[in-house]
Amino acid sequence: METAKESIVAAYLQLLFEKSFEELAVKEIVQKAGISRSTFYLHFADKYELMDEVRRKLNDRFLSFYEMDYQWGKPITLHLCEHIFKYRSFYELEFAEAGAIQKLSDKLAAHLQEVFQDPDYALFASYGTIGYLGKERVRHESGCGSGKTIENRPDKLDKSIGCKIRWNRAVAGSCRPEKEGRN
Repeated sequence: METAKESIVAAYLQLLFEKSFEELAVKEIVQKAGISRSTFYLHFADKYELMDEVRRKLNDRFLSFYEMDYQWGKPITLHLCEHIFKYRSFYELEFAEAGAIQKLSDKLAAHLQEVFQDPDYALFASYGTIGYLGKERVRHESGCGSGKTIENRPDKLDKSIGCKIRWNRAVAGSCRPEKEGRN
């Protein structure tokens, strides 16, 4: 069973498909969630606090894909594309704001520093990933890119950051860059 807080978040994300954040009112969120205004205010001070909570939750989920083992049978980039597509209304809003792009890029770079143990590569991979996703603006019905199905886009994302990421269970689930075009 969905909690009131989960209902609020789900309603908020659904409404972002219909309206911009600025146009969205708490009244609409509570109507869509099927809760009272007082219940909303038990969980959030206002729609800005709700947005911050959603941002934290989705950014954490986004970063978690870099910790995943390949055991699920899909490349990391496919998980990223599916996530971005599922929450595209949120990411359209995020990628329209330069400050939000910078914060997510910095978080991803710090996270990848731990994964790759190489600050230059982490920074390059972070800004390449966020830049590609931001360029595509996640608007396209196909997910991560235009004119292709979501399943066909991970390779392009891998190439856009200059390497392919492969997951190797034998190395405790850590990822290693596989440099292309080097001997």
